[in-house]
Amino acid sequence: MGSFPQNSRTFQILDDAAERGYSVGACNCYNDDDVIAVIRAAEACRSPAIIQIFPWTFKFQGLHFVKYVLDAAHEASVPIAVHLDHCIEAADVELALTLPFDSIMIDASMHESEENIRQCKQTVEIANAKGIAIEAEMGRIEGGEDGLAHVVLGSVLTQSDGAKKFV
Repeated sequence: MGSFPQNSRTFQILDDAAERGYSVGACNCYNDDDVIAVIRAAEACRSPAIIQIFPWTFKFQGLHFVKYVLDAAHEASVPIAVHLDHCIEAADVELALTLPFDSIMIDASMHESEENIRQCKQTVEIANAKGIAIEAEMGRIEGGEDGLAHVVLGSVLTQSDGAKKFV
């Protein structure tokens, strides 16, 4: 798992799953009912889980809700990571790095490859020092995603030499 920080809860959960051959559910949560349901299910099954929220949560749910999600997950009796998915805006990434997220997905894939790499590399260095794992998107995937008004259709599969350069 490359440069993931060893103290990231997301890394620890995924590393254990890879070593022991099981999968981990990553559930998108939009409200407190979703968060409670994921935690209760994980605890009942004695299984780790990942709660995913999106950057729009900062604006529409507020930081109090984000902090509630982080606290509830981290206080569970089983390992539960909190992942911020599809972070497009630099301001959202900067805010997320001040909070105890376990992982953040940076989506700078709408930029040219070199700019995407630059943005991701800069964030990885800061995040790793804080124990936050970073996921990044290389290239575009067909279909709309959070915050993207226009989608480029006709995407192709990732080319191996492009992936090597990106990593």
